[in-house]
Amino acid sequence: METVINTRIRSYREGDAVALVRLWNAAHREYGGYVPRTLAYWNWCVLHRPKVSVDDVLVIEEGGAILGYGVLGPKNYVLELAIEPTLSRRRMGETATTLCNALEKRARAKGDHPLYMAVPARNLALCEALRACDYVEGKGEFFNVTIVNPVALMRQVLEYRHNIIPRGWAKTFLLEFANGYYRFNPFPKVYVQIGNDLTVTPITTEPPVDCRINMSLSIFAEMIFQRLTFESAIESGQVTVTPHSELDAAQQLVRLITLPAPWYSPLADRR
Repeated sequence: METVINTRIRSYREGDAVALVRLWNAAHREYGGYVPRTLAYWNWCVLHRPKVSVDDVLVIEEGGAILGYGVLGPKNYVLELAIEPTLSRRRMGETATTLCNALEKRARAKGDHPLYMAVPARNLALCEALRACDYVEGKGEFFNVTIVNPVALMRQVLEYRHNIIPRGWAKTFLLEFANGYYRFNPFPKVYVQIGNDLTVTPITTEPPVDCRINMSLSIFAEMIFQRLTFESAIESGQVTVTPHSELDAAQQLVRLITLPAPWYSPLADRR
């Protein structure tokens, strides 16, 4: 049970930056696209941003502990909004509501209203609090993610998830990539071995394998970033598996290299 202490809103003061950077990293590390904030970067994109003053950085604290902060930028954009992730869903919602009310008050004082912000869609408590405050959801802007090295990406993801690979599961795969929308395809054939030893390597020959998977790099990117399911790609013929009896094994491999985190790009990253 959480002890309730009265919260208060205040403007940024010298010495807050380290705690705010730490809070930002804790609140956003689970989202795809996350790059750890450094103190120098935070100062550059917030404190040193034109038309942003320390009075536009609002901090909510309780008993001396910082629970969250928001940064009001030009043109009513909330550049950053971060809430302590260890709070309960109820307390996170209450904290977000109090902080957003303070940001709205600051925006009205500057003659800017209503507010716009980008928040992670999977932060349900935050999204619920914003809806309760009569915020309207809009479709986010798109940004492109290009896979420069699919071999390195697969190897790092599989190494990271090696402990969740089913015990005793041993398979070899040959992934054959067509270009798709990519103009450059340095690794048209990739050999993957799952088992006691993990191997992901580009090849030019065709060794005997348990399963061959054919697709384009474009479809590969669509699947691992969760814009296309493996089942849909199979049904549409965008992915083929040989022999057909290894379809389950191919699906398991794709699931292992799929990135589950939703992508989030804060408005503060704009200049």
